[in-house]
Amino acid sequence: MKKYLIVNIVDSSNIPTLFSSEKWPLHLTLLMHFNTDKPVEHIVTELEKCTNKLKAFEVLVESESEFGPNLNVPASIIQASKELSELHANLMGVVKKLDATYDEPIYIGTGYRPHVTTQGGVKLSIGQTLLVDNVTLAERIEVPKGKLIKIVKTFGLKF
Repeated sequence: MKKYLIVNIVDSSNIPTLFSSEKWPLHLTLLMHFNTDKPVEHIVTELEKCTNKLKAFEVLVESESEFGPNLNVPASIIQASKELSELHANLMGVVKKLDATYDEPIYIGTGYRPHVTTQGGVKLSIGQTLLVDNVTLAERIEVPKGKLIKIVKTFGLKF
């Protein structure tokens, strides 16, 4: 079974295709880790059907918080919006079709808390707007010395 997640890459102009999970570019988490046996081509097809009808939109950074089991992972909290909630719900619908399971279902649906984790000291500022113009499917790969992230495909949203 493979593990995936779906994000919006903040600066999608220069996304590496394979990197350590500790070297993520800034990203807005759209759907937390899920596991499926479905072929990646099937996942991509379902996401294309979902995303090709969606429009880009802006969200607002409203505050800062600490995430993780020890509450020591700094993150920028994104203000909930109708567009973001609908995107999250649409992605949940795609994942449901994949017969997938979530690692932490508590953070899906009503438990979804949109955020951008600080990466390498780089973070968003409170009051900053963020353009959600892409949906990126990433695979998390376990390796002996940690985890790698493989960008499977980025889907652009319409303007």
